[in-house]
Amino acid sequence: MRKILQAYLYKYYWEQRYYLPNFVFEVLGHLLFFLGLFTLLFQPDPTRFLQGLLGFLLWMISLTIMYESAMLVWEDSLLGTLEHVYMSPHPFWQILLGRMVANLILHTGLYSIFLVGALGTYRLMGHTIHIPPVAWPWMAFSVAILFFASWGMGLILFGVALVVKRAGSITGFLYWVLFFTSGALFSVKEQPRPFQILAWTTPIGPAGMVMADSLRPGSPMPLLLPSLLHTCLYVLLGFVVMHLGLHYARKTGKMARY
Repeated sequence: MRKILQAYLYKYYWEQRYYLPNFVFEVLGHLLFFLGLFTLLFQPDPTRFLQGLLGFLLWMISLTIMYESAMLVWEDSLLGTLEHVYMSPHPFWQILLGRMVANLILHTGLYSIFLVGALGTYRLMGHTIHIPPVAWPWMAFSVAILFFASWGMGLILFGVALVVKRAGSITGFLYWVLFFTSGALFSVKEQPRPFQILAWTTPIGPAGMVMADSLRPGSPMPLLLPSLLHTCLYVLLGFVVMHLGLHYARKTGKMARY
């Protein structure tokens, strides 16, 4: 795993260095989107603003993880290297996991641009930056379960893309489902029961609920076991769908036919 991380950190470092303006403007686009929502919804309440900001960051992280998983199929198929990745001496799941970790490490700087821009604009508009008491260990837990659940979803998209090939519309639709169940716009727990059930079926819903409860008095402890089971199920389902997709693609000769 160490060698995989080193290789992908090197690869992504040079990619971000060569295409830095593209990555920066992508983050600035997300920042403008958030600031528009902030201006409409979050101004009077600093706690709600913080929840919206953290929920938006969770959404951005989930997009990075799932987009990278799905892009592996499209990018490597065009380059003719998809079979080479699968024939690596390292297990295929380790390659995908190492790819995700390396990508998130280097994206931390881009997330920092978003965070500084959001907080700076909040201050320039005359608001005092007040951070309420936050249960930071639970916040870290929400990021951890988001990572693994989104990785599982990425494996699912990987398997689906091997079969249906052009899965961009599927991922595009999923991104907005994740946005509305992330807690960036509103607290999921305050919504009707059907919406809460929908949130639990997504990789980001439980993480958003834990994050929201971390900003309130009390503890998200009741969410601990359900969210862990939810994450494990996503990872398990991701492995199953990915291997089924790989088996089907190899059996039908579609590994490089896009």
